[in-house]
Amino acid sequence: MVCPVRWAELDQEFGPFTVDACVAESRANAYCYLSWSKAEDARVQKFDGHNAWGNLPFSIIVAIIKNFLKCKRRQQWGTAACFLVPVWPGNEGWELVRACPKCSRWCASGRRAHTCSLPLTCGGTAGPPGGPPGGPWLLCGWGRSRWPSLTGREGWAEELVQELQRETERCRAEALAPETRRCYGTGVRAFVTFCIAFACMGCLDPLLPATDATLCMFITFSSWFVQPDTIKNYLAGVRQLHLQRGHEWVPVAARHAVAATLQGVKRCWGRPPKPVMPLTLADLAKMAQLISTHDLTQMSLWAAILVGFFGLFRKDNLTTGKTGAWNTRGALVRDDILFQDDMAVVWVRVRHSKTIQCGERQHWVPLRAVPGSLLCPVQALARLMASTAGRPGDSALFVMEKAVGRRASVVPMTHDALVSGIKALAERVGLDPAGYAGHSLRRGGATAAMRLDVNSLYIKMQGDWKSDCFERYCELDTEQKLILPGAMAEAAAALL
Repeated sequence: MVCPVRWAELDQEFGPFTVDACVAESRANAYCYLSWSKAEDARVQKFDGHNAWGNLPFSIIVAIIKNFLKCKRRQQWGTAACFLVPVWPGNEGWELVRACPKCSRWCASGRRAHTCSLPLTCGGTAGPPGGPPGGPWLLCGWGRSRWPSLTGREGWAEELVQELQRETERCRAEALAPETRRCYGTGVRAFVTFCIAFACMGCLDPLLPATDATLCMFITFSSWFVQPDTIKNYLAGVRQLHLQRGHEWVPVAARHAVAATLQGVKRCWGRPPKPVMPLTLADLAKMAQLISTHDLTQMSLWAAILVGFFGLFRKDNLTTGKTGAWNTRGALVRDDILFQDDMAVVWVRVRHSKTIQCGERQHWVPLRAVPGSLLCPVQALARLMASTAGRPGDSALFVMEKAVGRRASVVPMTHDALVSGIKALAERVGLDPAGYAGHSLRRGGATAAMRLDVNSLYIKMQGDWKSDCFERYCELDTEQKLILPGAMAEAAAALL
């Protein structure tokens, strides 16, 4: 167990402690290394967790913490910043709170994980708030320092409960992935709009809980505008709305009338899906002749296309939804690229994806070099990294130039920029641009691998598929389609 960290006398000749702190834990002892700087000087003090800790007056502790937070707001240092929490009898668990320099998320003994890949080395345990009865005390917690500093005033418990309630609501909202929330939201808006419109005419029962008759009418009405598969997504949103409002939800399969209506809609108005066309190696070879290696946007677009094709990437990992909505969690950043074997192989790290929602693992995707070829993903990445040298490691890997006033600014590449770039290249090489999109890379890479008779397990691992749905993406060419009837014809001919 980490020993209680108590405040030691700080040498007044040094300025505010600002730079770094960490706890090294051992079975018998715990040490805290504090470093604080004055001008160009830096000095490190080592304190024994058992014997050398003194106590500072409460007023000095408050002044130090206030100064620390003031410096942090001004961003006077760029390394990981920490502050110690004073302990008292019965609350020895509160020792160290540390801020991650990349995502600015506070972390106390892993209680709240940060959102980037930088490891935290702090120790200690986070215990419940509390303090000596009847006396002033200071509480500093995790979560971007949102816990208030409490000094024994009245009403602090109510503030704490309100903060916990807000945090609970936020955690509940984060249970669903952003795309799932958007999908459910579309279904809920469609259902509520339908109910309000028809309820005004006195044609429907109350909105919630929805009756089978209401759901059947909603399905039929929606079929005038959207496909049956979209209606199923709408019903998933209606289910989520019921559960959020505390109503019981009977599955559609157990509602005979609703299931029959949905099946009838499929039979009457169902149309075959129109998947995007896969890009082929021949298509990419033609596109490669059109790329300018002197234009950063085209260079980045081409690198994204090759990485997406050979790595079977989803477009969400290559780009961001909007320029202003950039976050380091989903899309690839510069630190996610690792070159090995004298540029013969590059490893691409995926930290968050459709199948990695909670940071439970990391998926490393290998890409091999194609020496002397314009289709080499390793050379395309190396050229892009060299052109954007000097950018932070947690900045976007694929970028584009955007005009801001009279100058061009480098911003993360968006979904629209990637898709429009693919469509433009497809049109220039004689393809129908309407049939191509961001998914053409992932589907095209899987199809190319399947046509090379690559084991399907390798394809599944490269694209990080959890199921065998990728087999639906792969299209057989004419020669492959003739293999089975040709074998049957040969077997029949051998009998006569």
